[in-house]
Amino acid sequence: MDSLAPCCEIWGCKSGFQSSRCHFVRVCGKPRFSRSSLARIVRGRYAQRGISPWIAMLQRNGRPFCGGSLIGNRWIVTAAHCLHEELDPENPVFRHTDVISPSSFTVILGKHRTQRRDNTEQILLPQTIHIHPSYKAATFEYDIAVVKLSKEATLNTYVMPICFPDGSHQTDAMVIVSGWGKQLLQRLPDALMEIEIPLIDHRACEEAYSTLEKTITRDMICAGEEQGN
Repeated sequence: MDSLAPCCEIWGCKSGFQSSRCHFVRVCGKPRFSRSSLARIVRGRYAQRGISPWIAMLQRNGRPFCGGSLIGNRWIVTAAHCLHEELDPENPVFRHTDVISPSSFTVILGKHRTQRRDNTEQILLPQTIHIHPSYKAATFEYDIAVVKLSKEATLNTYVMPICFPDGSHQTDAMVIVSGWGKQLLQRLPDALMEIEIPLIDHRACEEAYSTLEKTITRDMICAGEEQGN
């Protein structure tokens, strides 16, 4: 295999959490499979099985409600808004008592098909939930959280941690978004979907959202088509 690469269990002190010990895991962010050379992924398409081995499905009452990514072998990074109960839309103030119980959902790794079971999947139970201390539900600032799993994931071809970003990103660079979210007809797809979209200049993003009275803060990354989201 390739050389060892560090994948820490939790992000560093700068973001508000104390860092935990780091595990050296064989190559994060490098799936065994490669995407076809077909130019861009436009309007979304079904992802190749195993192409994003870090992706996690968060499932509640037998249905997916959010996605996440595996970091290290025992943590899932996801959106903070996924992990609390619905708030009052007139006054969406988040309190830690609003966090859902870790026992109310499961985390599935190695997942591809939405409703049918895959022979590559690992079903893991959450142990603890950590919401970013600066998270604001009303504006989605610092909309990030981590879930500690009750046991370590077994790393293999279909389950592999994602790499940490280096803190910089290039405007106009293409990124790939994956998930099991509802499509135009509000139906869940049969399997994991992915779409390729460009990163957008932060100032241009601020201007685009100013008419909607939405604030784009420095902790956010903008991506999407000029005529889309």
